[in-house]
Amino acid sequence: MKIRFAAALLAGIALASVAPTVTSAQAVVSGIAIANPSAVVQASAAFTVAQQQRPVTYKPQIDQANVRKGQIEAQLRPLITKLETDAKAAAPNRAALQQQLAALLNYGEPYAGPSDGLLIVVTPRFGTVSPWASKATDIAHNCGLAVHRVERVVEYRIGLKSGLLGKATLTEAQLAQVAALLHDRMTESVMFDLATAHHLFDSLPAAPMAHVDVLGGGKPALLAANSE
Repeated sequence: MKIRFAAALLAGIALASVAPTVTSAQAVVSGIAIANPSAVVQASAAFTVAQQQRPVTYKPQIDQANVRKGQIEAQLRPLITKLETDAKAAAPNRAALQQQLAALLNYGEPYAGPSDGLLIVVTPRFGTVSPWASKATDIAHNCGLAVHRVERVVEYRIGLKSGLLGKATLTEAQLAQVAALLHDRMTESVMFDLATAHHLFDSLPAAPMAHVDVLGGGKPALLAANSE
């Protein structure tokens, strides 16, 4: 079920009653004050200082991420160039293009760790197309490859240390708690087998629009809508 409550939420947060003032010469006047929380935060001294300190405080992490980004781009660039060049040939070899596309999708360091343990699979949220998929699919289509969509998923294996009384296990509730920490429910879906991930390519019917009465129901209304 799609939930559209942004406008109502803004109204519920941003609109507040102005206390009326009464004097002997004036009538009671009521009105509405409009506040912009985001603008207030961004204009604060604390936010300005934090923005200035971020490049210094997190410099090692930023530098590491930029280096890794450059390495991946350097690895992908010649593969993309060759794939696009071969696709423009007079009689492109489709099988060769398929192999090049497979090589393009296998970027980065291959995983060489253990393959046992509890499986958790994180995919883009069902019913959506991720930005990565849009770019990868465009590259494939520009090269003349008749693919429906290219998507990327992440597979986690949960290893448990053995206890004194035997091998440790997780209950379904505990596994669900671990899965909740490994994905963003706003943009991703989580499952416990690869077969379910194939439904990422299913065409889902559009859900009816719903409205959340934030002004009337307040926070409980939002919590209820978030659980549906």
